Amino acid sequence: MILNKKQGKIMEACIQRWVQEGYIDEETAGKLRKTYQISAARKAAFDWKNLSLIAFFFSIICIVLATTMLIADKWLMALLDALIDTSDTLKTLFFALLAGALYYWANLRKKKYPKQVFSNEALFMFGAVSIAFALTYLNFVLGLEKGDFPILILLATLIFGCVGVYLHSSLTWYLALLALTLWFGTETGYRSGWDTHFLGMNYPLRFSFFGLFLVSLSFLFNRFGRTKQFVRSTFAAGLIGLLLSFWLLSIFGNHGDLDTWASVGQWHFLFWAILLGVVSVGLIYYGLKKEDKIARELGIIFLLLNIYTRYFEYFWDNLHKVLFFIILAISFWIIGKKAENFWNLTEKG
Repeated sequence: MILNKKQGKIMEACIQRWVQEGYIDEETAGKLRKTYQISAARKAAFDWKNLSLIAFFFSIICIVLATTMLIADKWLMALLDALIDTSDTLKTLFFALLAGALYYWANLRKKKYPKQVFSNEALFMFGAVSIAFALTYLNFVLGLEKGDFPILILLATLIFGCVGVYLHSSLTWYLALLALTLWFGTETGYRSGWDTHFLGMNYPLRFSFFGLFLVSLSFLFNRFGRTKQFVRSTFAAGLIGLLLSFWLLSIFGNHGDLDTWASVGQWHFLFWAILLGVVSVGLIYYGLKKEDKIARELGIIFLLLNIYTRYFEYFWDNLHKVLFFIILAISFWIIGKKAENFWNLTEKG
């Protein structure tokens, strides 16, 4: 039996414990030790899975950027119109059917080659690109360029969400969350006449409620079989949105204008800094108690971000810069030392 270094330590500890408590003798312990060996090569092996994930991730990012630039570029859209010389209605139908065919092919390939996760998900990405083109031409058909165009973003959210749930595509679900976030921002902006405030709330305050909504949605998803696989991604997206909104509120408050914000002292936003600290500590506690890695790590990250943001706000103008950076360096060293100790404990465990 081939074990890695950590597994070998656990096995040796078990054997020694059995000998000490009299369950086995030294002769039996020696026989047990001969049944396994520790492989150093396994630990040093190149992680091809991570390389594949990174490569496909950047491929997908490039596809999204290329699609966005193509849709935004009037000359390229005119060229595409010339290549596909037909009405916008037929173009909408063409790209919608193409998306359906791509999703169908991606689903068949996923069933045939279940281990090729990243390449299968990339095919779902091409289906999403076709949906983007279909909705772009539908926008032209309905004449919504300067009207209620956020409704089409909501339609994209519903399409990506349904495809993600019924075809079990994690990538498409991430796109659904991204589209939903974009819809919320544009819809509230459109309803307020593109003012900085909607119902008295600026964008960070609005998105704090949106993040809370996603977190609540993730707990609801845990009750249904089809949506269970998206619980963690939705939970993480909601927490990031919530914490990031609180952090921005701790800097800018509910102001939407830089001139009015600059005339107000930072202590006016102390409530949001305290709230962010309380939520971060609560997440750390929850993460430790429930063994929730996402909650624990996000809590630690935003607690540190909150502390260092306040440090820069309150001491940048009041401390000599040499002393300022010395204190900063010492604090980073202490954090690094504590993190190293925790890492060593984890390795021993």
